[in-house]
Amino acid sequence: MPGLGGLFVLIFLCTLFWSYYLAALAVNLAALTFAVVALLLGVVSFYQGRPGARFFVLAWISLLVGMVVLELHNLGFLPSNLLTTNAMLIGSGLEMVLLSLALGDRINAIQREQDQLQQQALEENRRMVKALRESEQVLETRVMQRTEALEQANAALKASQVQLEQQASHDDLTGLANRKLLADRLDSAMARSRRLGKPFALLVLDLDKFKLVNDQHGHSAGDELLRQIARRLREGLREMDTVARVGGDEFVVLVEQIEDAATLPALMEKLQQLVTRNVTLPGGHQVAVGVSIGLAVFPRDATDSDALFNAADRAMYQAKADS
Repeated sequence: MPGLGGLFVLIFLCTLFWSYYLAALAVNLAALTFAVVALLLGVVSFYQGRPGARFFVLAWISLLVGMVVLELHNLGFLPSNLLTTNAMLIGSGLEMVLLSLALGDRINAIQREQDQLQQQALEENRRMVKALRESEQVLETRVMQRTEALEQANAALKASQVQLEQQASHDDLTGLANRKLLADRLDSAMARSRRLGKPFALLVLDLDKFKLVNDQHGHSAGDELLRQIARRLREGLREMDTVARVGGDEFVVLVEQIEDAATLPALMEKLQQLVTRNVTLPGGHQVAVGVSIGLAVFPRDATDSDALFNAADRAMYQAKADS
């Protein structure tokens, strides 16, 4: 509207230096022009769907109608009465009311837009929180899966270690202690015997006629015979005692904390009965073997493990020769 502003300046100058009538006429025409232009702008805004445009259009229509009525009155086309002489005031009053409504509509529109933006922000925040929770759940699931996999791997590793330790310290065929574990148990037994002052016995058992079982029934039958004899010996002794297989058909029994050496003959008789009792093989065949047993007592017969083992071994060969 710079052009209308310049026009009003010229009208003001005309009032000062030229004709008041012409200036008054020009003011009315300029005001009318301004109202028409504002009305057109309001119509365009209303067409574009801008908030408050309908009230803006009605406000300028009210002002324009008041101005037209006033101009027609001033030009002599309308008679003088309360309505024509105050048409401008009435139009301006209606304009103020409608512009106030337009401003309120605009404020409401802005508030609705802010509420919508806030709602969108809240919705976006909910989506982000949901996505974050889903990501946390996925991460937690992956961590649990990885932890479970690690636990399974650790369990498998421990099982492998136990198996390796079992294989390293036990006989594969019978599950009894092997030479390595027997040597460890023998060293521990000597240390306890010295500390407690109680002797222990080492017995060497060598099977008799075992080769005949292999020759007549095969090596699988011989293996089964060894497994059953090993199970009998393990079940027939105390948990603290040790049964080992140190050769093909040779077993060693370590009996700790002997209270009375007079019980050793009965122990040897029990071991002989466990070994020589008939063994039922797969297929129903029954076989039996003999056994030669040698006994050595720590520290009566020897004070170190090698000497003790040799003493028991010599006693076993003597028993085999006497049988």
